[in-house]
Amino acid sequence: MWVEDWGWLGCERAKQRRFVRRLTLYRSGEETVIVLTDLLDAEQYPANPLLALYLARWGSERVFQQSTEVFHLQALIGTTPQGTVFQLAFCLRLYNFLHVVRAYVATAQARPPETISTELLFDDVQRQLVALTELVPPLAVAPLCAPFLSPDSLGQHLRRLLETVWTSRWLKAPAKKPKAPTTRQASHGNQTSVYRLLVAYYQQEMISLAQ
Repeated sequence: MWVEDWGWLGCERAKQRRFVRRLTLYRSGEETVIVLTDLLDAEQYPANPLLALYLARWGSERVFQQSTEVFHLQALIGTTPQGTVFQLAFCLRLYNFLHVVRAYVATAQARPPETISTELLFDDVQRQLVALTELVPPLAVAPLCAPFLSPDSLGQHLRRLLETVWTSRWLKAPAKKPKAPTTRQASHGNQTSVYRLLVAYYQQEMISLAQ
């Protein structure tokens, strides 16, 4: 269920005060989603497509997050705009390949793809590619690759290759429950602060002067 209303964002004295439209999406068992937009016309920009687009945005952010973590993009190989765009395009294509492989592996194991770690799967793929380049000369690799197949033939080929490939090492670790915060108990004795020592010293000085 969603509701929408219109109002001002910011106080009257704020220079950047804007009139906005607020969409509030209530989801059973999930967090409420609130979207603020300057697309004020509800007929031209209906709420349902806007909310669907916003929720899909989280999926895009996860793609960039996972690509950064899996392919270790904390440091880029290129310093020019062209080099950066090339590395991004290459990693996004590799990301798609990995998800295709993960989907076939998950289907063969009758388990949801989300339970398989893309990062751990890529570690093994990377290790095998390194072994291939070390053991097989580059000119000998091309004849080993099958010719281009139709989509149906390629799907059947991948299914045959990946249905027997499995290791429990690819399973994601179960999510850990957050630990309850520990209650800190006040300790008396030799533990104190510099501030308390100074306060006690000045208080004693004041008492001495008063006497």
